[in-house]
Amino acid sequence: MKIGGRKGRTVLLTDGKGYTQRTNPNHRTDFTVQDVQGLAKISKRNQLKTCLGDDHKAHKYLKNMSPRDQARVNNVFEGAAGYDRDTVRIAERLAEQLGIPETEPGKFMSLVEVVAAERKSGRRLNFNDPSTFSRFLNDINIDVKKIGNIVARKQLKFVDDYLALYHYRKHGEEFMTHCSLQFYLGELPSKVVNQGKLVDVCEMNMMAQNGVQEVIHQKTYYLPNDEMCVPAMRSINKEFRSQRLHHWM
Repeated sequence: MKIGGRKGRTVLLTDGKGYTQRTNPNHRTDFTVQDVQGLAKISKRNQLKTCLGDDHKAHKYLKNMSPRDQARVNNVFEGAAGYDRDTVRIAERLAEQLGIPETEPGKFMSLVEVVAAERKSGRRLNFNDPSTFSRFLNDINIDVKKIGNIVARKQLKFVDDYLALYHYRKHGEEFMTHCSLQFYLGELPSKVVNQGKLVDVCEMNMMAQNGVQEVIHQKTYYLPNDEMCVPAMRSINKEFRSQRLHHWM
């Protein structure tokens, strides 16, 4: 442990693997470790197969899933989409029009979440109407372009721009009226990290079936108004890669 900060008001904690975390000694921060072996378990496989129209291993956009992609399946198709076949069909149409590669299942799952959020919004869009579908597709293209410009030079960003779009849109029309994309993605994350209280640091050790070890250090920050941010620093075989937002409220 070392004293950190220009005024000596923080401490630097270093674990046995050399990972260092700055924390406030006056605030309680929990440090936890999770060990994950192999692939995440997919629950309710029959319902998943029904909503996909096929086994996930044969699905155009899911057959190339990584272990981290597979860990999202339950949250996306059960939690967000409720195993709804129409939601997945709409996402498949969007993915085709947007040119989502088959090698990027994460982006497809983010689109499923975007569609699920829209269908829960109460607007009752008729996606079978070509003009309605075209407008929705155009709106996604416009917002994703904005997101790309906003986060281009930001350290904290989502794994993909469609995931960022989902987290923004899931709060509903009223929220989006009062909170711009620029503020939500360009200013708010760093504000929460810099001014928020660090309440948890979780080290997740993941060992894939191919023997590749992935370590994720996931931090949870809170502001007094319950705004939260969960950035994650990822390393593969001890080589640190870029930091990404894992969860955002």
